[in-house]
Amino acid sequence: MSTMYADMAIDAVQNAKLEVVRHIVKDEQIKKPLEHFVEAQRVYTKAVTKSIMDVATVVVETTNRFFFGSAK
Repeated sequence: MSTMYADMAIDAVQNAKLEVVRHIVKDEQIKKPLEHFVEAQRVYTKAVTKSIMDVATVVVETTNRFFFGSAK
C-alpha cells in the first residue's frame, strides 16, 4: 500500500509548523533547533506511517488467505 496521501498530509502539517516557527521566532539560536525538531518529527511520523501500512498490508493479506485460500 502507498503512503502517498498520508505523506502529503504529514508534509502539510509540518510545513505549517515551519512557517509558524519562521514567522514568530526571530532569534536564530532558537529558530534553527526548532526547525530541526520539526524536520525530525516529519521523518519520524513518515516512518511510523510506513510501518503501520506495512503491518496492515500483511494482516489483510493473511486474513484473505485464511478465509479465501491462496491466490494461486
